[in-house]
Amino acid sequence: PTTVIMALYETNELISLDLMHRFHCHWKQSGESAAVALRKAIIEIHEEFSSLDRTITQPQLWAPFVLFGLDIPREML
Repeated sequence: PTTVIMALYETNELISLDLMHRFHCHWKQSGESAAVALRKAIIEIHEEFSSLDRTITQPQLWAPFVLFGLDIPREML
C-alpha cells in the first residue's frame, strides 16, 4: 500500500526535516500507523519549538502536513 505525507503549502525546511525524522522514528520503531506516527511527530514539534520560540506557535509553520493513502499499522505490511 502507498501512503504519502505532503505539505499543503511551503514550510520551514528545518522544521520539515525534524518532523519527518520524528515521524519515521515513531513509524519504524513502534509499528504505529502512519497517521498516529505523524500526529505524534506534529505534537512533539509544536510543543518543543513553541517552548523555545513563540513565533513557531503559528500553525502555518507546523500544521500543513497531511497523510494520503491506506493507513495501516506497520506490522501489518
